[in-house]
Amino acid sequence: MPRRSLATRSHARDEEETATPSRSSRRSRDDTNEDTESRPRGRSKDRGGSKREKVTRSTTAGRGWDARKKTKATSGKFDDADKFSVDELDTKYLFKILDPEPYCFDQHWIQEFKGERRKMSFVCLGDDCPLCEMVPPYPVKDYEFWNVADLSGAEPVVKYWEASSSPSQAIDARIRELEELKPPKGPDDEDVYFVAYKIRGKGNSKVNTYHVDRIKARDLEEEFDGLKPLTSDELDVLDEQLFDPEELITLSTREELKGIAEEIDALDD
Repeated sequence: MPRRSLATRSHARDEEETATPSRSSRRSRDDTNEDTESRPRGRSKDRGGSKREKVTRSTTAGRGWDARKKTKATSGKFDDADKFSVDELDTKYLFKILDPEPYCFDQHWIQEFKGERRKMSFVCLGDDCPLCEMVPPYPVKDYEFWNVADLSGAEPVVKYWEASSSPSQAIDARIRELEELKPPKGPDDEDVYFVAYKIRGKGNSKVNTYHVDRIKARDLEEEFDGLKPLTSDELDVLDEQLFDPEELITLSTREELKGIAEEIDALDD
């Protein structure tokens, strides 16, 4: 299926480019035409729990769990209207993952630039990253880029989620559980849905923690006010609207990152 960039939302990619993997991994079910205009909001105030697990990643960007690119530094340039986010505390946000695997990257956030109205985030170059060559290495944060169907409105909407460490660890834990099923399932299987929510840090902690729980398609109606699962036809339409992170990111050279590293070092002198 074609993907779309934020700048050219209505234009398909060139035919010469590699096609997006088909959704043949979705488990089949009855194809019924649901009235999406009457779809209720996919959010609830119920709270739940899920154990988060640490996932180790390398410091380069790439598609898939292990794939990484080591020749470029990148920084996201996105439209917030297309971004999936979990904003309110103790509120469940229903969504469906549309990718079989994430686009993974590690990102440097330059705290020294805070308040200067300049770009602060740079995706790590990995083994060739000047920011990692600093002594000590400049810290990185790990991210996963997912295409998701946001089901919190009247109709499903394709958005992207730059999931930071806490939600991405929760997503990864749920995916490992799916892989252990017999037969195993994938995150984009037709009958697999998720809810994400965050809770306030305990005690004096100001860091909110994210949770992601799996919701079975057959449980949607009961837990989300009669919400019907998406049909195969609806999912096919959503597949044609996916965002490609490789088309949405701007590039930084090693020289640029080297200059940033030198600027940070000068501040410490």
